[in-house]
Amino acid sequence: MARQINYEQKLEEINAKIETKLAQVKKLKEEKANLEKAAAASKTEEIMNFIATKGLNADEVLNVLRERFGNE
Repeated sequence: MARQINYEQKLEEINAKIETKLAQVKKLKEEKANLEKAAAASKTEEIMNFIATKGLNADEVLNVLRERFGNE
C-alpha cells in the first residue's frame, strides 16, 4: 500500500521554514547595515583626527582633494 502524503502539512512546514529564513536574512541585513554605518563613522573620525593633528582646516583639505581628484 502506498504511503499517504499530507501535502498541505508539508507545504505549511516549508512555508514556515521560508518565513524563518527570511526573518534571519532581514536581521543579518540590518546588522550589516549597522556595521557599515559604524565603520564609516569610525573612518570619518579617523580622518577628522588626522586633519586636526596636522593642524589643517576643512578648506585646505578640500582644496587639496579637488586638485588631486577634480572638482566634480
